[in-house]
Amino acid sequence: MRTGLLIKDHPYRIKDLDEYKNALIDDLELKYIFRIAASDSEFLYDNFKKVLLDYKNDKETILHRQSILKDFMKNRVQLEKLYDLNINLLYDLRDKFRFGIIDTSPSSVVRSTTDILKYIFENIGYVRDYLDNFSNVESEGLKLFIEDFKKSFNEAKLKKSRLVLDGLNVDNGFMMNASLDNYMREGNYIINRSTYIDKDRYSKKRWKKAEEIKFPVMSESLVNDTNKKLDFCSKEVAKVMGVTTNDIIDFLNTLRIELGFYLSTIYLIRYMEKNNMSYSLPNIVDTPNYVYENLYDLSLSIRKKECAVGNSHNIKNKKIMVITGANQGGKTTYLRSLGEAILLGQNGIIVNANSMELHVKSGLYTHFDREEDKSLESGKLDDELKRLSKILDDIKENSLVLLNESFQSTNEREGSNIGFEIIKALHDSNIHVISVTHMYELSMAIKNEFEADTCFMRAERNDDGTRTFKISENETLRTSFASDLYKNIFEK
Repeated sequence: MRTGLLIKDHPYRIKDLDEYKNALIDDLELKYIFRIAASDSEFLYDNFKKVLLDYKNDKETILHRQSILKDFMKNRVQLEKLYDLNINLLYDLRDKFRFGIIDTSPSSVVRSTTDILKYIFENIGYVRDYLDNFSNVESEGLKLFIEDFKKSFNEAKLKKSRLVLDGLNVDNGFMMNASLDNYMREGNYIINRSTYIDKDRYSKKRWKKAEEIKFPVMSESLVNDTNKKLDFCSKEVAKVMGVTTNDIIDFLNTLRIELGFYLSTIYLIRYMEKNNMSYSLPNIVDTPNYVYENLYDLSLSIRKKECAVGNSHNIKNKKIMVITGANQGGKTTYLRSLGEAILLGQNGIIVNANSMELHVKSGLYTHFDREEDKSLESGKLDDELKRLSKILDDIKENSLVLLNESFQSTNEREGSNIGFEIIKALHDSNIHVISVTHMYELSMAIKNEFEADTCFMRAERNDDGTRTFKISENETLRTSFASDLYKNIFEK
């Protein structure tokens, strides 16, 4: 049995989040996206969050997921129903067998797992049969999953499995084989399946030849001895039954995780369609391009309940991007929109743009300006450097770092020097950087050193001081036009 819906030929395993990935949630305001994708389900919220932040950096996995998502987009209702059938089976199992296997003796394990497997085999056929409702399936991943599921749980196998489980019922007595070694010690216990007593001639003869022992009174020692022998002959069966039960339940839980991620994506798509927010599946490219049409901040759009201002660019083969311009002109919003799109795209799902070329990154990191924590023993700059140090401990070649107004807690000269040295070290290590900054000296230092590898962007401003919230390719200016904000606030 295999799922393979998120990773080809392998089950997906949920991972705990690292500290820098939790920072992504705050800096990119991802909780708004999670809420829509969860559709009021706590499990889907946590599931979508953990899978999304475990983004993949190989093209094959991303394309594998894209192709499966296309099939699920054509079969939205079927996906939702299949997910419901799977979780209903899991919920029923937990409800009926909530205490699990309490007694760990081999014979008790056999009894408990027999009951669990009987229930699974009685109900999993409903899940299997529903797979026939999926239409126009084109992706290799979903095709293999459906074929594998039907093969693993076909009616002939389920019937045989139920027959075997019936044969493990020892409530009406049992027959076992044993042998004696050279020292006349008992061993090699084997339990015989009672199902075949009346069907197999050999077993039937053996039962007829076996001497029937009747005890008028079953003493405690005799009961204990009988149970002990039952445990002996159940030991190997218990191992197989335990592994089989765990494997099937693990399969169903993994299926819930994988189907749940795609279902959350469908919920997100449904919300975006309802609110006229565009989306697309990105094209995977091998060069560090920033090519997209109408890329917008999805978190902000969800918060405002209308599509935010988008940007369209055609920037190719650049490793550094420096974004400057008017205060409150949309710089951070633009940075967030890029981070969201890369995160979504590297999970093999839709991005928040009409179209996009996606260059796959080894990792995605954010270092945003934060409010000063008054409980800190050291200053804000020290806190910024410590957060950055943790990122550098984890970062790999071909990663992307989003810097948002970093190192502004000190004066411009000192902040520019720190920022330049960090960006230089990242660039020399083949790590990509997008930096929003108001520090003119930092922009000029980057231009002088890395002009060929750098794209300079600027937040647009109208002549009357109003903001368009558009970001365009433009040279850095010495001013951030803070006086516009002063006039707007104090003159009113």
